[in-house]
Amino acid sequence: MFKTTAVVAGAAVFAMVLTSCAGEDTLNTQATALVQRLSAQDAKVPNVTGPPECESPREHVVEGSGDSATFRVICRVFYMQGTTDRWKQMLCIGTFSRDPMLDYCYDWAPYETSPS
Repeated sequence: MFKTTAVVAGAAVFAMVLTSCAGEDTLNTQATALVQRLSAQDAKVPNVTGPPECESPREHVVEGSGDSATFRVICRVFYMQGTTDRWKQMLCIGTFSRDPMLDYCYDWAPYETSPS
């Protein structure tokens, strides 16, 4: 009897943990979908060849952003230029607590003028 009760109680706790994680995943899924849509739109490239590859917003929360949970991710938008496969990187900054979480993404370029 005790083992059965313990197993049932353990399963209930596990289900609650999964449910709370699913809520977080839902928010991350919404943020990811928005980041993908806006990065493709704001890249302003013709002939996009598929969905952008984006980092997970949940895994890229800006330190010190507190309860607002600001995230910063890079997306790679793939497209065709003539017969050449190309990609463009976009920087997307958003906040989980806002609605919408972000409004647009920017062209991202690494520093190209580093000292020799």
